[in-house]
Amino acid sequence: MKLGDWWHSGIVAITYIGVNYYFTETGPEPVYPFLTWEKKWWSLLWCFLSFVFGTICHAVCSYILERKAGRKFSEAW
Repeated sequence: MKLGDWWHSGIVAITYIGVNYYFTETGPEPVYPFLTWEKKWWSLLWCFLSFVFGTICHAVCSYILERKAGRKFSEAW
């Protein structure tokens, strides 16, 4: 897992947002009770914050793996 692969999380996040929105709007009830998409900007904000948190976690995991392998963090790219 290289640090430069963070954009993979972005693709997954965009796909997740689209699928979640579709099934929430077409289904009888929301996929998640806290993400109802009634206020679209707030829902997008929560999804964006989840993406940022996931990217930070990805960076921390990359750092740990690079350190365990005995490489510098700059080589994680």
